[in-house]
Amino acid sequence: MLISVDPVETSKKFATKLGLEFLVASDPEMKVIDQYGVRNPDTPELALHSVFVVDKTGAIIYRKIARRRVKSREIVWALQRAAIQCCPGNCGETICAPIEDASAVP
Repeated sequence: MLISVDPVETSKKFATKLGLEFLVASDPEMKVIDQYGVRNPDTPELALHSVFVVDKTGAIIYRKIARRRVKSREIVWALQRAAIQCCPGNCGETICAPIEDASAVP
């Protein structure tokens, strides 16, 4: 899911233009953005670039907040790590270990 500060119509156009196959939501009042603490302090009408990977239980297992766009390889790395950390059915664990450090991204 992608959450944008843009109005619904702008978000729809963005999703269509890029051919996104996942949910794109609008948060122009920044309620969710504020709940996640990603409002840009320098430009309060915008959010910081951020990625959260949330497992099936609702636990945040990866978080990256930056002033630049997160690179695709970082997202792929986070999802691969999530698959390693969250292995219900494979290791018997149902709770995921938090992944804090993205500095090891290849």
